[in-house]
Amino acid sequence: MDWKKKIVTELRVAGESYENVYVFRVIGMRGPGLRELRKSWRDSKLFLGKNTVMTIAIGKTKESELLPGMHKICERLRVREIDGYKM
Repeated sequence: MDWKKKIVTELRVAGESYENVYVFRVIGMRGPGLRELRKSWRDSKLFLGKNTVMTIAIGKTKESELLPGMHKICERLRVREIDGYKM
């Protein structure tokens, strides 16, 4: 459980530090692919984790959101189909 608290804390700090947030799904990506992704986005902060932990960190509702509009990201995390791909 401590790792979940750590992710929540880190996400909240990053949410206040970075200007943009991107949500994407990684399917079957192994070490080399993740290394390339991290290399390409070197000046960014990447979080890989369960949607539930992420939604707790950024706020599920307008009342609990970390920053204005962040609850809309949680709506995307809960959607079972993104860009035509079923999850």
